Parts: sequence; C-alpha cells; structure tokens
Amino acid sequence: MVTKKKTTVKHYINVRIEDRAPRYPLYFMVTYDRKTTHVKSRLNGYFKTIEEAMDQSEKEIAREVELVQKLVEMELAMTKEDAGAYMVKGLSSRYDAYAIALTKVVDSFLKFRLAAAAQRCNEPDYLRMIGEGIKKEGFDLCYRTCARLFDDLHNHLDGRFMEDVQCFHGYMSSLQDEPCNELDHVTLIDLLHPELTQEDAAGQNPNVIFEATPEGWESLLQRAMDHYLGAYFDSEQKRWRGL
Repeated sequence: MVTKKKTTVKHYINVRIEDRAPRYPLYFMVTYDRKTTHVKSRLNGYFKTIEEAMDQSEKEIAREVELVQKLVEMELAMTKEDAGAYMVKGLSSRYDAYAIALTKVVDSFLKFRLAAAAQRCNEPDYLRMIGEGIKKEGFDLCYRTCARLFDDLHNHLDGRFMEDVQCFHGYMSSLQDEPCNELDHVTLIDLLHPELTQEDAAGQNPNVIFEATPEGWESLLQRAMDHYLGAYFDSEQKRWRGL
C-alpha cells in the first residue's frame, strides 16, 4: 500500500536564462518526500517578477499546480513500492508526455494512420515533401494535402479511418468553448488520474470527455491513448538502454 505524502509545487522565474532579460521564463520546483526537481512551465511567457506572473496568469498557474500534483498521485497509484521509493527525478519529461491535450493525442493518432496510408501510395517524392509537415501541422491540413497529392489515398486508408475522422470533428464541434491556452485543455493526466470520474471530468469543462460527445468518441480516445502511450513507453525504454 502506497502512503501518500504531500507534493509541493512552487513557481518561480528562472533568472539564469537571460536571453530575454529583464524578463525571464517561468519554472516550478516540485518537492515530494524532501526530494526536489525543477521543471519548465508549460505557460509560455516571460516575466520580470513572479508577482507579475501571478497577476497575469494566476488561473493558469493554479491549473499547472493541480496537474503536477495529479501526475504524482497517478504515478504513485501505478507503483506497488513504498512512497519513499518514488523519484521526482525525470518528472519534467513525464510531465511533458502526460500533460498533452486529449485532442492532440487523437490528432496525432489520425496523422499516424494517414502517414501510413500515404506511404502505401508509392510516391516517394511527395512523401519527402510532406514528411515534416505531418509532424508539425494539424490533422485537417495534413489530410487535405495528402488527398490532393495522392489520387489513390482512400484505397489505402484503414476501414475505420473516415468514421474516426467524423467522430473527431464531431467532438471538436461539441466543445462549448475552444480552449485558448494550452493549460485550459483536458489532458491525459486528467483522464488517467485515479480519482477522476466522468462526473468530475464533466465538471471541469462540459462535453470534455464522455458527456455529450459523438458516438464512438470513447473508443477512438482509448485507441489513440493506447497508441500514444505505447510509443512513449517504447521511446523511454530505448532511451534508458542507450539506443
């Protein structure tokens, strides 16, 4: 049984990064069981003082504190070891991986399948042209581009692809308000947190996960999440093996 201990998250401006002085990026220090680590905030911006950051972004900073605390609780729930064995070292990369918006997870999943279909079209010159674009751009633009470049694209798409695209578009249109800040999105942390319920999720933002969403959204999200986490854990294992 893992015994919970307090997780403290304290934001500060990192004055050691002077490329835009006298304004500095926002970082935070995480302390758990007297172990600490420092992580760059997902809140983009430069500030003269931490007071200025709090005045301008109090809601977003509070949201980030919530996400980090949820992440630690989530990881503790996954381990059968004593809480004292939990390491905050490496939390930065894990935070980046898990604090991703659910919409980005699904977008990435659809682009992966789109790229696989494009590769089967046997047009290597076009593939080189769009390779970096698929990584950087959103799914809709990538899909329109591929549809114009590859005449037989639809012959190579998997059977559920268009159904999933329609479901994704339906979900995006069902959101009452498009999140304007990265920290406003519902993330994998929110979904995987052990105490999260569908009612809690709906309370954060109506229509975010399963409530009032298109048919098939839960299935699509689960498959996208499995793909994303599978790729993440595979890359982490390779990194630790030095590959």
